[in-house]
Amino acid sequence: MLGETVSPFNLTVVVPAALFSLAGWWSGFWRWKNLVREQGVYLLLVALLPLVVIPFRSTLPQNLVPFTTFWYLMLAAGAKTNWKSTAAFCGVLICMIVSVSFYHAGVASQFHDISRLAPFREIGRFLTEQAGENDIIITNEDRKWVNGRPVSIFDRYYQGKAAVLAVRPEDGPIERLDQRVQPYKGVWLLQTYAGEEPWNMKLRQHFTGKFVLVEAREYLRNERWLERIKTGQRSYYYYLTLCHFTRKGR
Repeated sequence: MLGETVSPFNLTVVVPAALFSLAGWWSGFWRWKNLVREQGVYLLLVALLPLVVIPFRSTLPQNLVPFTTFWYLMLAAGAKTNWKSTAAFCGVLICMIVSVSFYHAGVASQFHDISRLAPFREIGRFLTEQAGENDIIITNEDRKWVNGRPVSIFDRYYQGKAAVLAVRPEDGPIERLDQRVQPYKGVWLLQTYAGEEPWNMKLRQHFTGKFVLVEAREYLRNERWLERIKTGQRSYYYYLTLCHFTRKGR
């Protein structure tokens, strides 16, 4: 109901939303039990049929989206024209509005997928102005090529003259990059930290050892929610980093 723009740890929103929803579902369940057999079977099919189209792993939230139809039907079944029902459904609506407000305000601490807020427009504009023909931009984006042209979020906003090279862990040893960057005076290293943190750190350390780090920028401080659930400890990282290196002695 709240979607992916409310943190599960934001109890001031999650707890009221859960209580309002449970009240509606409880009322809907009892009304469902009073339906004739054919109508009850129909609602049961609405609940079970999505299992056919779900691409397991079912632990992924988006795989449970087909079930929302059933739960909304249950909420609708619990709707009554009395003040208790009206108050409960107004509470549900208010919680949903809070979720939508977090989305439009871009509150990073509430987003389940922080990449939705990645400031590629800002980074692209900055590198268009700062990176020159003697520089190379290295990114770990998964770039695609369509009709001989690169396609990625970064390519959408970068309009500069520096060469752009995409590198991925599966491309082989990091040391192979030395020959690719040899003709260039400066290196701009743009990294997204999405499940590849050890490799990203190794790549950054490689350039730190061979170049001089001029500037480092960090974007979108984000909490590792799964680690907090498993260990109870808060842990943070930056989703995007941009480092500028120049050659030693130049």
